[in-house]
Amino acid sequence: MPVRLKITFVFSAIVFLILGLAFSIIYFYAAKNRRNYIDRRLTSMAITTGRFLSKAETFNAALIEKIDSLTAIAFTHKTVQAYDEHNRKIYSFNDDAEDTLYVHQKDLDNARRRRQFYTVANRRDLVYYHYTDVGHDFVVVAAGFDDFGRHYLNRLLFILVMSFLAGTVMAILIG
Repeated sequence: MPVRLKITFVFSAIVFLILGLAFSIIYFYAAKNRRNYIDRRLTSMAITTGRFLSKAETFNAALIEKIDSLTAIAFTHKTVQAYDEHNRKIYSFNDDAEDTLYVHQKDLDNARRRRQFYTVANRRDLVYYHYTDVGHDFVVVAAGFDDFGRHYLNRLLFILVMSFLAGTVMAILIG
């Protein structure tokens, strides 16, 4: 194998590794930031609903549902549900009347143990939040589809893959 070909191969391999590592890190942090943003927004929605439910003398379920429907949040198919200490549903709001969210008892118990946790079910982001206040103890589940965030990550992935391929091909041709 000629020396020039070996140098080209080594140079291309180094460029391949550097671009792959850099683009992987960029995508990883973009996905992590998206998840943190969603977690904060859904947690905020769950805390707000919990506070409203704990002030039953001021806010009734119909008023809370109206507030939830008017809340400007960048999700589609928003769902908020609250469960009392016996895992009975005490409040439910859905953007879409046909949309249902199935909550398992083990997830509610897990939320009570951990105070809050984030998960994904059927492409839907969920936050379980254990709300406690004087005389109140319930778990609020807030969920929604983050179409914009997923679309953003898909576009970013496409751009990174195309840049990676173009950079690698240029390294081979130039090297």
